Amino acid sequence: MRRWPTVALALGFGALLTLGTATRVEAQDRYSVAIQLEPREDPPTDTRPFQVVIEISGATSPQRVRPPEFPRIDGLSLYGGPHTNSSLFWSNGRSQATYKIVYEVLAARAGKFEIPALEIALDDRAYRTEPLRFEVLRGSAPSGGVTPGGATGPARGAPDPLFLEVKLGANEVWVGQAVPLSLTLYAALRWGNGSYLSTPQLDGFWVEEIEVDPVSARFDTRVDGRPYSGYPLRRQILVPLRAGKFQVDPFVVEVQARQPSSGDVFDIFSFGRMQTVVRKSAPLEIEVKPLPAGEPEGFGGAVGRFSVSVSMDRDRAAVNDAVALRATVEGQGSLHAVEPPVLEPPPGVKIFEAKVSDPGQRVPDGLKTRKTWEWILVPLDPGELALPTVRFPYFDPERGRYEVAESEPLRLLVERGERPSDPTAIQTEIQMQRRDLAYIKPLRGRLTERHVPVHASTTFQVLAVLPLVATPLAVWIGRRQSRLRRDLGASRARRAGSRARRHFQSARKRMEHLDSAAFHEELGRALVGYVADRFNRSAAGLTYEAADELLSSRKIDSDLRRRYRACLERCDYARFVPAASQSERRSEVLDEASAVVDELERAW
Repeated sequence: MRRWPTVALALGFGALLTLGTATRVEAQDRYSVAIQLEPREDPPTDTRPFQVVIEISGATSPQRVRPPEFPRIDGLSLYGGPHTNSSLFWSNGRSQATYKIVYEVLAARAGKFEIPALEIALDDRAYRTEPLRFEVLRGSAPSGGVTPGGATGPARGAPDPLFLEVKLGANEVWVGQAVPLSLTLYAALRWGNGSYLSTPQLDGFWVEEIEVDPVSARFDTRVDGRPYSGYPLRRQILVPLRAGKFQVDPFVVEVQARQPSSGDVFDIFSFGRMQTVVRKSAPLEIEVKPLPAGEPEGFGGAVGRFSVSVSMDRDRAAVNDAVALRATVEGQGSLHAVEPPVLEPPPGVKIFEAKVSDPGQRVPDGLKTRKTWEWILVPLDPGELALPTVRFPYFDPERGRYEVAESEPLRLLVERGERPSDPTAIQTEIQMQRRDLAYIKPLRGRLTERHVPVHASTTFQVLAVLPLVATPLAVWIGRRQSRLRRDLGASRARRAGSRARRHFQSARKRMEHLDSAAFHEELGRALVGYVADRFNRSAAGLTYEAADELLSSRKIDSDLRRRYRACLERCDYARFVPAASQSERRSEVLDEASAVVDELERAW
């Protein structure tokens, strides 16, 4: 009889286990899975990201969840997720658990989309969602538009506190016509730490970047009656290279934005929460028309409105003296890849090929530009020489026709010189002549033999002690060479300034003994060698443009880069200019080269 209570207790415990097992199995069948878009109150647009949320509800949260892979859908891109979060609520003694899987999605275009049924593994069981069909609307600027410094119309709905606006200077242009593009972020709240998630490729365009500081270029405006701050993020000059219709894809920017306070009494200490938000600009279309036929002779592809001016370094010269003629073209348009102006040589003058002496720069509005070419003229006969006008053909996009800009004529008085009138003499280089053997001084005195044992000789004793000294010295030298091989570029860059200064000191000491070509060649070698050492590059083949790009990559000031290039070009042209052989001219070039290197050292 005493066994019955034990048996009853065992049966009751088994029934509880069976009930618990049945409850768990039943709980597995009670998960409900739904898929939806968030936020629900606003329809998705192609300029703002939205969330695709899979919500799992049940009495308890699933223990094991395998989120499905977001499907590849044309026009939709996944830029974040999947993220998960769960919550548990108690009400009237019953629990309600919610588990969410969140995908951050961005639409590339407006239209209708469908996300097919997705399979989710929950506690070793598979569940499927229903297909999700939705429509993405085309995003637009707030209804009141953007009016810098002015008011807008009445607000129609709450405007976005953070949005992007991209603008083109024109939607219909000619091949080669410069078009400004600007990207501006309008913010009604604090933001920071922005980065680009996507930028347009701009195939078929030459792109020039215009430096802009969003903070210093900030401006105030009102959108739909609400105050905004505009931050120019990017400014570019687009130069189309071929005709056709092109689309400028959207910019996608990710920023950290401080959300406004929720109104909670405890939220006054948080000053708003920082949240990562993504904004996308609207796509743009641009039509590029081909240039009409009938271009004038010498047309080099310049499109815009330009003027040309010329100048000479002097108005008097002797026969066979070199004179520098500079032509400066400036105006609105792009001069990046255009041909130099047309200069027809008059009789009795030898002209060398034009070289760019000043690539110029753009002003803040991004449309005006300037470029200077330089010719070396060598008059062969005495007399008054009338130089022809310099012609620069271009296409005017506003008038839709070709125009030719011409300079004012110049005159040069050529005097008879003392040197022979051989025009090829200005290009000859001084050749180093071979040296004879130096005089051998005879040995004086008697020759005697020394009968010293080998082991007693000084040489033998030195060689015997040499391993004791040479071994640690060789180890030290090997380790030092190993360190130098690992960091050769940094070691070379540190010595760049001192090496250049040694070249300058050597040139200054030998200034009176060196001819003009050798003196300026040594200065040019020192300037090129300085940039090559600084960037651990070979000095051979380092062109003007390559050196300028290297210095620009280190954020060297454009004026300093222009001085460096001008000094280098002056050294290259000095052998054609007889005036460069004067001591005061050499000292001036040497002082300028030394000052440029010193300023580059301070700017590094």
